[in-house]
Amino acid sequence: MKFFILISALSAVSSAYPYIDKWQHQPPLPKRYKRADVSITNNLKYGIRDGVPYLDHKVNLANSGGHILDAHAHVSKNFHGNGPLQTGGSLNYGHPSGGGFEISGSKFPGGGSNIGAAGVYNLYRNGGFGVDLKGGYNQNFGGPRGNGPPIVDVEIKGGYAFPSGR
Repeated sequence: MKFFILISALSAVSSAYPYIDKWQHQPPLPKRYKRADVSITNNLKYGIRDGVPYLDHKVNLANSGGHILDAHAHVSKNFHGNGPLQTGGSLNYGHPSGGGFEISGSKFPGGGSNIGAAGVYNLYRNGGFGVDLKGGYNQNFGGPRGNGPPIVDVEIKGGYAFPSGR
């Protein structure tokens, strides 16, 4: 129920943001101050995936100078055999260098909760060649088997992007 309220509040705030700005009669900023280009966009998807109805909502909270902050919420309900309502969400940040992080959580009634965090940091870039450091943490809480052990992974990944030649 809490997650449904969170999704509703997130939807209301994100869809009402442009209207709130119109009614806030703020004096113009002096020319020496610049406002960041911030655009809030909504992306609502719904349908049936593998016979299960779902609803996904993604909101771009900030997009300024290559810095991107997105919030994502999802919910699905399997009506075959009165399956549980599955809910979850994440907060994602992307840096202009290609690095970033994600914090996520999911709730499965009868199956517990799952939380996770992941990130990537660019160690080296030169033309099409790059080396990244990636890391993540994931853990299940509750459910029929109790709390699961934390899963932590770290990797260094390198690659080369060939030019398209067009």
